[in-house]
Amino acid sequence: MCGRETNSRARGSASSAGRRRRTWRARTPEQDVYKRQASYLDAPETGDRWSKDGWFRTGDVATIDPEGYVRIVDRSKDMIKSGGEWISSVDLENALMGHPAVSEAAVIGVPHPKWQERPLAVVVAKKGAEVKAEDLLLFLADKFAKWQLPDAFIFASEIPRTSVGKFLKTKLREEYANWEWK
Repeated sequence: MCGRETNSRARGSASSAGRRRRTWRARTPEQDVYKRQASYLDAPETGDRWSKDGWFRTGDVATIDPEGYVRIVDRSKDMIKSGGEWISSVDLENALMGHPAVSEAAVIGVPHPKWQERPLAVVVAKKGAEVKAEDLLLFLADKFAKWQLPDAFIFASEIPRTSVGKFLKTKLREEYANWEWK
């Protein structure tokens, strides 16, 4: 096998403390050629989904910590660019769903005349619960910088979903594409 061996400490319970696991990153010239030429069957235009060095472009945005652990932050198409800064829609959604009165929440970037995009949160309250935008802003205030907070909240009875249950953000973007900021 061609590649490089790396050692890293196993994370987990006390029983795994101090154990080392062996990880191989293999790379052969044949793999590089295959990856560079890869595309979906009968769809050669999908070849741009592979980077020049052979990585498949998933559209995920991730960070790698100093220990080498990967954290997926968001999908690149769902990141919100506001005033030259990036805001993670997933981080806002997870925080909003941590509010005791919120059942689910989706956050999208909506065009803004000054900031390029601003976050708009679509929120579904739990059955029998009442929640206001002011409550949610107060709840988020200690978790995010002020410029990351949604500028508006839409309270809906449901959030559109795909056939596998994921939020259908394309539909939300279409629905709120002409949002009027106040």
